[in-house]
Amino acid sequence: MKLPSAPIRSHNPTITRRLDDAMTAVRTKQFERALQILPEVSPCKPEAARQIEIKALDGIGYQERLIELLSPPQNVDEAMKLMSMLLDAGRFDAAARQLEVSQEMIGPALSGKLAKKIEVGRMAS
Repeated sequence: MKLPSAPIRSHNPTITRRLDDAMTAVRTKQFERALQILPEVSPCKPEAARQIEIKALDGIGYQERLIELLSPPQNVDEAMKLMSMLLDAGRFDAAARQLEVSQEMIGPALSGKLAKKIEVGRMAS
């Protein structure tokens, strides 16, 4: 009895495998490697790729690229990270504009606290 041949398997890694490789690279602090893998993943898994890119850019310390990526923020965590980065950089006008845009996402209590931080920062600079 002759058995059918097994299907030919591709030696190219799947998107899921590459996504896992990128996540592993971030966990092991190989941030540049993670960023190199992302172009293969982002067209198919843009949300996951975005989160990995945020972590990698933050790990490397590419603040300007991270600010660009986070503008506009997609969720409250991204909004808070962006606001924090702008405040730390002394970019109070940009923080105020971002607060205006993200107010509904952040909520009134946190918006009030951030507005105070922006006001204090502007007075101190």
